[in-house]
Amino acid sequence: MQHKQKPIGRKNIRLRLIPPLIGQLRIEAVNGEPVKSNAHPVLIVHMSPSGLRICSHLKFPVESHYELRIEMRILQVHLELRGAVEWRTEEENLYEYGVTLLQTEAERLLLSKLLHDYLRSIIPEQERIHQLYSTLLRSVSSDH
Repeated sequence: MQHKQKPIGRKNIRLRLIPPLIGQLRIEAVNGEPVKSNAHPVLIVHMSPSGLRICSHLKFPVESHYELRIEMRILQVHLELRGAVEWRTEEENLYEYGVTLLQTEAERLLLSKLLHDYLRSIIPEQERIHQLYSTLLRSVSSDH
């Protein structure tokens, strides 16, 4: 069975979340039509303003006809993110997914700011990293 390969280039800085955050995943829509599905826990191991890497016991196809909703909390902020599966790998009975976020420009900028604040909270002594992230955030903001 073939799976899509992981993308090589990245548009945004991806943060490795240690420890991973726990979120709730459900299928939001199929072929553009809303559906009701039960929520299932997922581990969010990496996060960027444009995507996530998650782990789950659920096996989803790597196709674009359905949309996921992932609810999570970061820095006491409740997020509801929509996304599509870009790739999948399997490790024993656990699946790892690359999820591209489906969001407006305003949502992406807010998530960028929240991730920067999160980075500051977990490693406050690393000013060089914070300056780099701030510079990249400004350059991405000015590109759009």
